[in-house]
Amino acid sequence: MSTLSDITKRLEELPEKKKMKALNNDVQTLTARLVDVHAKLSDASNRRANAQIVFPDGDFSKTATAVRAAARQAANLMEALEKDFSDVGSRATEEKVTRLGDRAKHAEADLTKTWPTLMQRQLKSYEAIAEVAANLPGGAVLAEIMQRLRQHTDKAPPTKQTANTISEDLTALREAVENLGLEGEAGKFLIKAAKGTADPRDLFKEEIKTYFEEKGLWHVLAVTIK
Repeated sequence: MSTLSDITKRLEELPEKKKMKALNNDVQTLTARLVDVHAKLSDASNRRANAQIVFPDGDFSKTATAVRAAARQAANLMEALEKDFSDVGSRATEEKVTRLGDRAKHAEADLTKTWPTLMQRQLKSYEAIAEVAANLPGGAVLAEIMQRLRQHTDKAPPTKQTANTISEDLTALREAVENLGLEGEAGKFLIKAAKGTADPRDLFKEEIKTYFEEKGLWHVLAVTIK
């Protein structure tokens, strides 16, 4: 066994062997970095496509641009290595891989910023209504939908199925509000009442009075004097 160790050591001391070992190490390092970059770019690209299902008019162009730029840079890197594979450990290759990593970060950053903004904008317009609806018939359904949607505000959907579920819940949210009838004058009055700023004279308005009569909601109001 000691003889084998000696032979191995001597072989490793040969210049060409050292060169091949160094090259192999460079290849392993490069491979690990590229696998990581590829995973991040693929995830960003998939999430962008899924986000577009929920928000067809949403602007996710920066993510798309970053992914396309990364594809071009990857092609240039491959072309360079095919011409001279020993260049795998060079500064030029290092810089190209670093730029690919930067593209992946840009793609992720756009989604991280754009998706939460769009989701929060959608939910914000219903938050006051949901608070008022808590004591109304059908309010529990609205609250349940809101709760499900809040679970998806941080990151764009990872799968098409999740994106479709979110899209369906947004539609169900609008329908739930319509069924509660909280989008007209009665809705505005209830929202103000929940904040303590409603004008009691509005109760004489026919639309609001009719709403309270039909929904049987007079019991949710409490009269106080300032």
